[in-house]
Amino acid sequence: MPPQKAADFTAEELAGAQLVRARLGNDLLPELFDTDFYLARWWRSYNGDLAKIEKCLREYLTIRTLLAYDVDDMHHALTTRPMTSKVLRYFAASRLNEPVRSGDTCMFVQRMKGVDLKQLLRVVPVSHILSTYYGLQEFFSRVMLDAEKETGRPACVTLILDLEGVILSDFINPLGACTKFAKLCAKIWQEYFSENVVKMYIVNPPGILSLMWKVAKCIMDQKSQSRIEFLFKPEDLLLHLDAHAVPAAFGGTWTDTSGWAEEPEYCCNSAKTIVSIDYPKPHQVWFDNGFKCAPPMIHGTIKSKQTFVVSRTVTKPGTRLVWEFDVNGDVDFDIIRTECAGSAQQGKEEPVWPRLTLNSLKMNEQGHLVCKEPGEYRLRFTNSNSTWFVVKLEYAVGLID
Repeated sequence: MPPQKAADFTAEELAGAQLVRARLGNDLLPELFDTDFYLARWWRSYNGDLAKIEKCLREYLTIRTLLAYDVDDMHHALTTRPMTSKVLRYFAASRLNEPVRSGDTCMFVQRMKGVDLKQLLRVVPVSHILSTYYGLQEFFSRVMLDAEKETGRPACVTLILDLEGVILSDFINPLGACTKFAKLCAKIWQEYFSENVVKMYIVNPPGILSLMWKVAKCIMDQKSQSRIEFLFKPEDLLLHLDAHAVPAAFGGTWTDTSGWAEEPEYCCNSAKTIVSIDYPKPHQVWFDNGFKCAPPMIHGTIKSKQTFVVSRTVTKPGTRLVWEFDVNGDVDFDIIRTECAGSAQQGKEEPVWPRLTLNSLKMNEQGHLVCKEPGEYRLRFTNSNSTWFVVKLEYAVGLID
């Protein structure tokens, strides 16, 4: 195979990168991302719509900061932090810290064998998995930037996704938990990282081609669908990629003998099996944060395009804000802090918890925040659905010193 190239940027896209840079200003854009290729990817993602680019890039940078992904070593952050390391152990993937390249594309492999997604959604809150997914995409951005700095050419990421072991019926129902979860992941990819993973080769698909495309159309938009290629013969990867970038199990020469991979020819670790001790106790978040009992859940409803707000006033730095909620539909959840009445900066809003689109699916969403400053903390639940659908909400929010 000839070396694989990422799609070259047009003169218009590179000129667009300059417009994005001028629009954002030096005070917002991290030095790491201040490259023509990085900004041209945003220009390409939103077809040169500067207003959308600014809105989404600002959103992403805010989420990135609140998740503390604005660090030098993303691999260390992902693999050592309690939340992300816990999530990652339930998945099987190739090593992140030593990506293989096929030309200018950075290769990663993910296997679904041994991954019980239905049960995982009963073990880990959706927000934890989505936050980890953000971290993976952030890591992919870093890998691409490193490659571009080295070669002076545009880079991209290609993912080999092995669906061996996947139960297709889990994804056939558009209202099923697995399908809804996959759509939440796809939403992140589509809104903030659509020019990162530009090709996904799916091997060992568990159904006929027409059925696989039916599932794909239910989960992702048309642009993302165009990035997918189903390969019923894994060795067909060699028609697209260099042999050293294809796992030996699929006909290539890539093996991982470092001890990371359970089966070196697949280059992936083994996913942790979910056992009884992994399932959290009901309302565990309250006891973990020092409450003697869980407060009662309160009922609410959120109409289309409306925001439901729960406020708590914090008077002492170090107070813990704890929450738990259950919803029967997608909501955009975030937390902001405002200055209390009488303050010179009364009404000024500061985001303190990242805005994520969530659905509690198989277990309640839950979390806590150590409040660094006094103020009014507002938990916001937004129903961004454009149809008549009314989201039912059950929630509890508490403070503890």
